[in-house]
Amino acid sequence: MILLTERIEAALKNCFQKHIQINIRDKKLINGKLLLYNFDCFYIILKFQGEDGIEQIEIPYPFNAKHEGKLITFDYRLESLAEKDFNLLFALQSISKKRESKFYNSILSITQA
Repeated sequence: MILLTERIEAALKNCFQKHIQINIRDKKLINGKLLLYNFDCFYIILKFQGEDGIEQIEIPYPFNAKHEGKLITFDYRLESLAEKDFNLLFALQSISKKRESKFYNSILSITQA
C-alpha cells in the first residue's frame, strides 16, 4: 500500500523543472516552472519561476490525490474525507464554517504544459 505522501511526491517529481499550471474551481492560481517543492506540517509549499519572478504558493495537504499522465488532482471534497461513511459525511456537512476556503469541498488540478 502506497501512502498518500509518497503518491504526491512521486507526482510532483514528474513536474519538477517543468512548466505547470494550477487551477481550482476553474480559476487559475499559478502558472510557471516548478522549481522546488517541500512538505511542511499541513501544507505543500511550491516555488515557481513565473512571469513576475519567483512565486510561492502553500497548498493544504489533500484528502486524496491522483496522478494520470500530465494531470495531478488533489481532492479536498468532504466525500473523499469521509470515504463512504455516510454518518461521518453528514456530521462534516453539518459543521458550520466561519470562513470558506477556496480549497473547501473542491478539486485542485495541476497540469503540465
